[in-house]
Amino acid sequence: MKEEIWKDIRGFEGFYQISNLGRVRSLDRVIHYKNPDQKGTTSGLYKGTIRKIRIGRSGYPEVLLSKNAKKILKRIHSLIAIHFIDNPHGRKEVNHIDGDKSNNSIENLEWSNRSENTAHSYKMGLRVNRKGDDNPVAIPVNQFDKHGNLIRRYSSLKSVNEYGFNSTCVRLCCLKTPKYHTHKGFIWSFAIKSPTNCLAGHYGMIDN
Repeated sequence: MKEEIWKDIRGFEGFYQISNLGRVRSLDRVIHYKNPDQKGTTSGLYKGTIRKIRIGRSGYPEVLLSKNAKKILKRIHSLIAIHFIDNPHGRKEVNHIDGDKSNNSIENLEWSNRSENTAHSYKMGLRVNRKGDDNPVAIPVNQFDKHGNLIRRYSSLKSVNEYGFNSTCVRLCCLKTPKYHTHKGFIWSFAIKSPTNCLAGHYGMIDN
């Protein structure tokens, strides 16, 4: 069985420690607090415990630390890397080699930069590069003539490029950016309301 080694968490020395096995513990310490029945403060012994690890919204195991009435969430894999893995090149991110966010063994962690981390995510199938129509959150775009008649609805902003329009200019029109009210003689709007309501606020037909 692997020996468990504990180290003080940087910035929380005397308060918390992290182990090479991914456990976090608070330390025994004397605390001072105001006594509501007497003037001044009272001292008491705080008994250290193993801290509860929870899974954060992003899927990473996290632990809640507090110091001087301030609370902060720390990701376990980052704590392990900072305290137990050398970082000679000063990289800022920590990568799970097998792609499993819950596997925080030292052998499964490595320092990386943003591009390396992103490339690894695609390689492991953790991210799917979906653009335009394949993007599940793509917003459709409506194309109108200058009289407000709906000409066509495009499934995404990127798809207008296929018909000879500039998606950047179309986006600026949809956002009602000054001087970008039309593009190539047409009015454009994100299809998040009815076609009639989409035209509200467009004025001064300036072609781009």
